[in-house]
Amino acid sequence: MLPAFDSNNRLIFPQDSIKGFEYKCPQCKEKLFVRAGTKNRKHFAHRKNSECLFTGNGESTTHLSAKLLFIEKLQQGEVINFTRCCIQCNKTTPKSIKLESDETIHPEYTLIYEGRTIRPDIVILKGKMTSKIIEIFHTHRQQNRPEPWYEFHSQDILERKNDYIECREIKCDVCSPPLPQGMAFSCSRCRSPTISSLLNSEMVCLTCRIKSNRK
Repeated sequence: MLPAFDSNNRLIFPQDSIKGFEYKCPQCKEKLFVRAGTKNRKHFAHRKNSECLFTGNGESTTHLSAKLLFIEKLQQGEVINFTRCCIQCNKTTPKSIKLESDETIHPEYTLIYEGRTIRPDIVILKGKMTSKIIEIFHTHRQQNRPEPWYEFHSQDILERKNDYIECREIKCDVCSPPLPQGMAFSCSRCRSPTISSLLNSEMVCLTCRIKSNRK
């Protein structure tokens, strides 16, 4: 269900809304109305003929709701506890995310990575540098984001769980150890100067881990 902002700019979900109070759409900022009946669950509705894309109950609404709720948790100073599971050995590692005092949140922030433009769901910046990236998974998983990045299921967020299971497909440091340092070269894909040398003398970029050419 589509959430809304109240007059104090707090994120409110339909079940917590009060008829007669003022609410606005988090996407288009238009006024929303509280609707409830015998056939339909309590929900927010746009005015008739609204052109806002978030007027239904489809994937976009679910994804947006989860993203906004996650942002609200961070802004309120909550520590997001989660468990990361290795897809190869199934080892679990407890981890956490917290918004530091010198960090800022930027939804749908545009980045250039590996020579292409990406727009992660949530980018946390420390000054002008990327500190963390968070993706909200609903139907399509993400890949190849600048580290460190995390991925959580939208349904887990909307169910307001206190401890998430990260759904990012990743290996632990034992199953995928960091590559050793080697000679400097220019990656043919991302142009990163950071490299590694494999045992067979092939050169591999530490950033995107593809074979590349020496300078």
